[in-house]
Amino acid sequence: MPMSTTTAAARTSRHRLVHGILAQSTLRRSSPTPTPHLVRAYPERQALDAAIPVAEAETVAAEAELTRLQREADLIAQWLEAARAEEENITAQVDADTDRAEDIRAAVGQIARDTCKGDMAESALSAALDAQRSDDFLRQSALADTALRTQAHGKRSATTASRRS
Repeated sequence: MPMSTTTAAARTSRHRLVHGILAQSTLRRSSPTPTPHLVRAYPERQALDAAIPVAEAETVAAEAELTRLQREADLIAQWLEAARAEEENITAQVDADTDRAEDIRAAVGQIARDTCKGDMAESALSAALDAQRSDDFLRQSALADTALRTQAHGKRSATTASRRS
């Protein structure tokens, strides 16, 4: 059913009246007469209002410091992990070198025993046959050579000492 003009005009009039009353009510509430409590609270509010920007600036600075410290902690964690990995590598290398040194000591002892018995040919042959790789052969051959030189030096020293006596 179509709305009549008078009904529409009445609605508009009521609408204006309600808005007018609300506007006056808001005006009255926005400028109240200060009470003693409000007068005492006003300086506190001003102090709080002044402290807010300082607190916000301190918060921004603290967040920046936190970010910096988190990055630093991440770097330290990465360095620690790298150091642990390096420690494992070094430990493995030391273990391998210790095993190799024990093998070399045993080989030199065997070569020296064989040389003292006069079986140097057997030591040289076993060095060639026992080698699994060419660098093993070269290493054992160098050890045999060192043992021969040591034996020869020892024999010369013993001969020279016996001649002096």
